[in-house]
Amino acid sequence: MPASVSSTLTQSLSRVPWATLTHAYGPAEDVPALLLAVRVGTDAIRDLAWWELWGNVHHQGTVYEATVSSVPFIAAIAADEAHPDRVEALSFLREIAIGDGTHAPAVHQAVRPRAHALVEAWEHEPELLRRALLWLSSAFPELTEEHPGLTAHLPEALQPAWNELLVERRLHDAGDDDALESMYNDDDVMDRRSELEQWALAGWPPEAPLDR
Repeated sequence: MPASVSSTLTQSLSRVPWATLTHAYGPAEDVPALLLAVRVGTDAIRDLAWWELWGNVHHQGTVYEATVSSVPFIAAIAADEAHPDRVEALSFLREIAIGDGTHAPAVHQAVRPRAHALVEAWEHEPELLRRALLWLSSAFPELTEEHPGLTAHLPEALQPAWNELLVERRLHDAGDDDALESMYNDDDVMDRRSELEQWALAGWPPEAPLDR
């Protein structure tokens, strides 16, 4: 990334009052450096920074104040065609969008317009990115209705798991905790979910450039 772009990113990060925001371990003063690292760092630095981000702004499924402010920076990575971690960024957006905690509604609403913008361009993306975009869209079921072609390439064997995933989001939105718990305790459902997730995130880690 050109130095001018890195400088612009640093300036954007500095405009957020991270020290007044919190994450799983207290004040979020470390988050801007982590976001800068996942944007411009070497492979090893990015891997470590992603690990730290997953642990502090999405800790065991809970999201925080700092998570909300992280959304535009993660979304920028997901939209950058030259960035090697786009699938990771899309996965991150999806997981924080369905996170728990006091700040979950704010995070969900912060991700929503960016998810719509990302999915809007799905036809111009390579296959492995399309899969990750489909995974992201599971957090916003209206996206699959707006872009039916996105699910057309979903393998038939994974269709049951996809349907269950959409049911889960509807149950979550309806606040039906008993039905959700029943799904989570069903080993067959979870096994199918795992297979779907592995297929959807096949582009991560990136072993080679994504073919278009």
